[in-house]
Amino acid sequence: MFGLSGCGSSSDSKLLGEWWLDGSNVTIVITDSEIKMVDVTYTYTLSGNTINFKSDDGGSGSMTYELSEDGQSMVITEDQDGTKVSNPWTKISDNTDAEPSATYSAPATTTTTEEQTTEMLTEQEQTVEGEQAVDTSAEASAEQTEQTETAQQ
Repeated sequence: MFGLSGCGSSSDSKLLGEWWLDGSNVTIVITDSEIKMVDVTYTYTLSGNTINFKSDDGGSGSMTYELSEDGQSMVITEDQDGTKVSNPWTKISDNTDAEPSATYSAPATTTTTEEQTTEMLTEQEQTVEGEQAVDTSAEASAEQTEQTETAQQ
């Protein structure tokens, strides 16, 4: 099962679509009336930021959801044996006709954070005395070696 802690009726439409459980191969699909998992489908209703769900085999419960501002990620929190467990989910698509999967392969991330960008720039450039910069990239090193060899000939 799973739980969601969330934003209320203005975000309800953001729930719809195909979701990937971060760090796993599992996806679920949320339609306007069902939460489809690989082995079971739950019908659900929303009450504020709580999802009340039940399955045909008698399983039922409630959960809460928390959506990111852009609706592309959420945290689902559920009560498992008296302990609250939160799991991050990433939206794959808005396709409510998709099928849930236990073999999803997440694409490699290409997002670069500001900190990573700064770190990369620091490795490539070093400011020396005033505003003069020294390029330490591999390309610049190769070019400098080539110029040195040409000058020595």
